[in-house]
Parts: sequence; structure tokens; C-alpha cells
Amino acid sequence: MPLPDRYNTGYNVGVGGAVVHDGRLLLVRRASRRGRGNWQVPGGFVEPDETIEQAVVREIVEEAGVTARVQGVLGVRNRCSPDVGNSLYVVLLLHPV
Repeated sequence: MPLPDRYNTGYNVGVGGAVVHDGRLLLVRRASRRGRGNWQVPGGFVEPDETIEQAVVREIVEEAGVTARVQGVLGVRNRCSPDVGNSLYVVLLLHPV
């Protein structure tokens, strides 16, 4: 399944949420696109009208049904290729509320 047109702008910002509770990390199983069936932290694209923090909280609720609070940034990755353009991916640490 291709990315929706709104994400094919040549520059995208994505987020991943590392939700940790009692030493355990929340993972979800991919249901679409590349990597289907793989386990990963919940996440997705930042919409034009939201902050990175709002996006990661929204994605965690959508994908896992868990409400969480951002604690900080764990890592940042930037990738640039002629095929998909330039993308930034930010992984944030969160705790469930």
C-alpha cells in the first residue's frame, strides 16, 4: 500500500513512541505497508496541525489504545534518498497515564 498523497511532499516527519511501564516496552504489530507482521513501537506521521508530542500521543492511542505522557526524546534519525525524499524520525520516551 503506498503512502497517502499528503505524505508524499518530499519531506516528512515521523514519530515513534517508546512507552515504558514496569521495565516493559509497549510494542504493536504492523498491519500495513512494508514490514507487515513485524513488532515495533507505535508511531506514524506528524500531521501539519500538530506538534511532535501531540502526534506521538495520538498515534499511541490509535494503534494501542494507551494514553501516555511524553518524558523526553530518545533518538532522532534523518534519511534522504531520491526515491522517498527527506524524512526525519523522532523516537520519544513516554509513560502510560
